[in-house]
Amino acid sequence: MGLNQETTDKKINSKVRSLALKRALFESGKDGEIRVIEQFSAEEIKTKAFKSVLDKIATGKTLLVDDSFDEKVVLSSRNISGVELQSSAALNALDVVHKPNIIISEKGLGTLIARIKGGNE
Repeated sequence: MGLNQETTDKKINSKVRSLALKRALFESGKDGEIRVIEQFSAEEIKTKAFKSVLDKIATGKTLLVDDSFDEKVVLSSRNISGVELQSSAALNALDVVHKPNIIISEKGLGTLIARIKGGNE
């Protein structure tokens, strides 16, 4: 007799997961933690320049949400502590709750709204 190999993972229904995301977004929006920008772009791959622009919008732990990120944005933001990039298709309630500042692009917001209204995960 060895150790029991049962998994300890909990399955969460998609309706409950969708509701949790809606609730988390609502609470963050109500608290003024969500900011919408036109798009994420970087002229060149420079972390210092990207951080200076980001600090004007939000400070501290920040979640950047877009449909897909430009390679220059990914490379410019990867060494900034407390900054996380997330696609709007993969966004979940835990990401929203753990970051006090959320910056989302207009395109990402459109995708997120369609995802929430459609109920698709």
